[in-house]
Amino acid sequence: MGTKSLSGRDPSDWPWSALEIWETSDKAAIHAAYAIKRAELDAQSMRISAFAELTEAREKALFLASQMLRGQSRSGVTRNEPVVDAGPVKDNVPAEPEPEPEPVPEPEPEPEPEPEPELDAARQWEPGGRYTTTQEIVDSFNLDDQLGITTPEPEFAYPDYEEPVDDSRYKPWTDQPVAEEDRQSDNIVAIAERYHVRKYWIWWVFAFVAMTSYCSSGGDHDYPASSTQAIGQSVSAPSAGLQPPRLAPADADGMVTALFGSSITYADLLNADPDLTRELLARLESDTDDFGDARSYLRSRILLARRFVERDQALAIAELHLAWLLTAQASEGDLCREVTSELFFEGAPQMRGDWNAFEQSVAGQLLNSGGFQITPGGNAPRFGDIPDWVFSEAAGKSRMNINRLRTALRSYSHPDRCEAEIAMIETMLARPDETTNQMLAAI
Repeated sequence: MGTKSLSGRDPSDWPWSALEIWETSDKAAIHAAYAIKRAELDAQSMRISAFAELTEAREKALFLASQMLRGQSRSGVTRNEPVVDAGPVKDNVPAEPEPEPEPVPEPEPEPEPEPEPELDAARQWEPGGRYTTTQEIVDSFNLDDQLGITTPEPEFAYPDYEEPVDDSRYKPWTDQPVAEEDRQSDNIVAIAERYHVRKYWIWWVFAFVAMTSYCSSGGDHDYPASSTQAIGQSVSAPSAGLQPPRLAPADADGMVTALFGSSITYADLLNADPDLTRELLARLESDTDDFGDARSYLRSRILLARRFVERDQALAIAELHLAWLLTAQASEGDLCREVTSELFFEGAPQMRGDWNAFEQSVAGQLLNSGGFQITPGGNAPRFGDIPDWVFSEAAGKSRMNINRLRTALRSYSHPDRCEAEIAMIETMLARPDETTNQMLAAI
């Protein structure tokens, strides 16, 4: 059996060639082969894209193995499979070359400020009263004070009168007398005494019209479809399970492919997690173009699952979290806050191809293992659960000291929050044996 590189896939025998095993339904053998290949990649310090391809191959192999087992259970025929040999760990597998960094465009020079126009010397104000009027010059001598001229001010005679006191204004409305012509029938005395027809007649008219329309409404109406009706006949879904809203089948299939990859269909998503399907389809109704709202919800659910999944899955989620932060940091705007606050507004940030494939593989792995079905309980982890050695090493990786690092992690609006989270996650990924799920979930 020849060894094939992860980048050169053969459509006829992938994913078995990526794992370097024969086609089998033994899931334990698939996990063993994945562990060996993972050890090779760790030894070679491969990029995230290599891990994404290996994880995708393992998930596809597990999916095919499940199909084989279901086919064998239906037909009652046991398939004789060759003994799977995962093979020794290879130490000389050439590492993929690192992509050359894109040249940073030179900043455009700022335009020189235009010189302010100089004021005309003839129009500038000069001491001496060039623009002083004649009346202002006369008033400046205070001739009235020097000559003793005074202008008497007119006196205003205030009339003496007493305002009659109305005692009724201090009485509650319940004690106010009601005129005989304003009093209504004894059946609605309380309402009529407060809301007189003479004063509130327009509201009485509106109430009468509303009551008439409400009582006369009825008949058969074609109400819009609820969020539990089927999207079409082309999507196979169980009859007794959750049904998606009335959407085009292509929209639902496209959303599943964009979020989980081509190895998972809509029927697989519906069978694995009906509640997650309902939430994603509810967000698909408002955004059928790029599935931004559905992607935002799925990313928040991925981060929520870090506390409860296995440690390997939690480390994979941490690598994905790091990819989001690095992408947001390299972009302009406030994308870092979208990741640090776990909002991911409209699916931001937009990932590159290999990281997007890695995100799909992590989402598919959580779906198959039931990671989205775990209900959170108890108190969420806090930064106090992270040991001090993480802060010390993270401060060494960044340009911040420990105090500034802790301050940045306490506020979503801190300008160094994105850099602080990147340093913390990189530090914990560098020492995976000493990192727990609670530590990763505290970021």
